[in-house]
Amino acid sequence: MYIVSDDELYISGEFLHEYEQMEREFKIYMYPDEDFDMYYQSPRKLMGKYSNEDFFFKNLNESQFLTTVPHEAHLKFIPISTYRMQGKRISFQKMAIVVQKYVQSLISKFHYFNPNDHFFVNCHGIGVITANGLPLLENATQVVCASRFASKFTPSKDTILPAQKLQPFSHHPPSGKDIANRNRIVHSEDDAELNKKLCPCLKSQFYTTCIAVSILAGCVPVVSLSELDLPFKDTLDWTKFSVTVTRNGDLLQYIVKDIDNQQYTVKDIDNQTFTKLHNNLLKVQKHFKWNTPPVRFDAFHMVMYELWRRKYSSFNIT
Repeated sequence: MYIVSDDELYISGEFLHEYEQMEREFKIYMYPDEDFDMYYQSPRKLMGKYSNEDFFFKNLNESQFLTTVPHEAHLKFIPISTYRMQGKRISFQKMAIVVQKYVQSLISKFHYFNPNDHFFVNCHGIGVITANGLPLLENATQVVCASRFASKFTPSKDTILPAQKLQPFSHHPPSGKDIANRNRIVHSEDDAELNKKLCPCLKSQFYTTCIAVSILAGCVPVVSLSELDLPFKDTLDWTKFSVTVTRNGDLLQYIVKDIDNQQYTVKDIDNQTFTKLHNNLLKVQKHFKWNTPPVRFDAFHMVMYELWRRKYSSFNIT
């Protein structure tokens, strides 16, 4: 069985070289959070459907990318977590005012507020509401769990954070190395359907969750190359480890629903093709895992690489 080399799993033939340069040089400045109760506070637990956002905050603080010297930074991180504010029963209108005041304070206090040099993380719809009307946020790079969490998602500027419902401190599902015992299709946040080979991920609010959970469980995902929410779309060659279609509607051909029994069955693929895709899938699982502290090539580092590529593709990366 021919299995592609590690280099062939990436769109760029210079991936490893670029990644290592990113590790050496990339610096992020995080603006000070003057009111921890209103903006962001380090989570005591990293779990639940918004834990990916928490993991990113924690990983950034644990990483070598963080700098305390603003002029040394390539990007400046705006530490806004509107989900935290919602937990304090603050209305959407009040959240928008709080965020607006905070952003305006950054602009007045610091003299380097070019939106092109900024980014923030948002894994829920509240952030879209609070970002409206704020040029610094509307024009900054958005790291989101799904494009619907962006005020306007621009693939060349913004990037997808691989979302999954995590357990505390990165307890991951089995690696799915056993081909004989396949995994699950995620149709909703809590429901799953058993399947031996494929996990079709239909466009829904749980699309990115389906993809990440499928990959970590070793189930070959069926995805659309036209989907904006495909994580690391410009870095990974998805044709090497997943079944790909060119249109979202074509995903339906892989699922047959028995209306009477309310059951799903999945179109099969030949064993040779599946074995090749599955073995390649095992190689990319590391890119969808969250760890604390972060480790090389994991989900956090891949998001960092995406930011590096998007903001500094004009660099002479040699």
